Amino acid sequence: MPADLVLYAPDYASVPVIECSPPSWMVHLLLVEKGFPYEIRWLDFSSGEHRTDAMRELNPRGTIPVLVDRGAVVHETFAILAYLEHARPTPAFLPEDDAARAVALTRFFETSYVKRVGMDVFGALMRGDNPPWSAFDEELSRWEGYLGATRFASGDRIGLADVALFTYVATAKKLGWDLDARPNLRAHHDVLCARDTVRSTWPKTFEPPI
Repeated sequence: MPADLVLYAPDYASVPVIECSPPSWMVHLLLVEKGFPYEIRWLDFSSGEHRTDAMRELNPRGTIPVLVDRGAVVHETFAILAYLEHARPTPAFLPEDDAARAVALTRFFETSYVKRVGMDVFGALMRGDNPPWSAFDEELSRWEGYLGATRFASGDRIGLADVALFTYVATAKKLGWDLDARPNLRAHHDVLCARDTVRSTWPKTFEPPI
C-alpha cells in the first residue's frame, strides 16, 4: 500500500560539491520526527530530473523539495514544514502557549535568513566562486546568542526552527565552516546529532555524525 506522504528530493550524491540539500533534509527529518509513513522519490539533480514536465506539474518553479499528501501538493520548504505541523500535529513542533508560540514562530521564520546566506555560500561553492562565509558567520552569530539562553532555538524542546537551523549548520560544518568557534551552536549541533531521527536521515555523502 503506497504511503500517503511522498517527498520529492534530490539524490544528495547528485548535488555538485555540496552533496546535500539542506531544505530537503529538513523536510525528511521532520517526517521522521512526526513518525508517519512516507516515501521519498530521489531525483538526479545534476541531470535536471527536478525540472521535468512531470515535476513542473507539481511545482512550476522546478525546485525541490516537493511534498504530495494524498493529492495535496506543497512546495517551498517552509510551507512544507508548516503544512506538516498543521496536517500532522502530533508530536507538536510548536508550543500551545501563545507567548511561547510567538517566540517559536519568530525563530522559525528567522531561519529563512540562515537559509538565504547558506544558499549564497553553497551556490558560490557549486559555481567555483569565493563563498561569502563572512555573511553566513554574521547571521549565525545571532543564533549563537539565542542558544546561549535556551537549549533549543526557541526554548527547552525541539521545534521547527531547530530542524531548519541544524541542517544548514551541519552542512556548513561538512564544507569547512569552523563550528568550534561557536560553542552554543556546537552544543546544539551535538544534541541534534544524538537523536535517532537525525542519525537515520544523515546524508550518506557526509562523514558519520559524532
